[in-house]
Amino acid sequence: MYVIYYAAFVIGAIFCKKQKFTEGFVFFVMLLVTQILSFLIGRSMDQIQDTYNSSYLTFGELVTIFTYTWQLLEMTAFIILAYGCYRLWRVRSRTEDQSYE
Repeated sequence: MYVIYYAAFVIGAIFCKKQKFTEGFVFFVMLLVTQILSFLIGRSMDQIQDTYNSSYLTFGELVTIFTYTWQLLEMTAFIILAYGCYRLWRVRSRTEDQSYE
């Protein structure tokens, strides 16, 4: 299932790059990076748990920070995509309005 996600993100990034949709490209690259980092952190969580020794944070708090970091990155990617779609829609609506005059 992960392979399908990665392939979709890479294909989306390539398509957006070819269409010169920068915000879409950034969106797909950010989601690809978050998925890869999440996969790597998930696979190495046992090693992190064994070697983690901190008097400031518990292990549960560390996992929560990781989770919020991924969610923040994904939310940022979606905000960038929404801004790009709005900008694209605004430019297209202006050109359509001018063509009617």
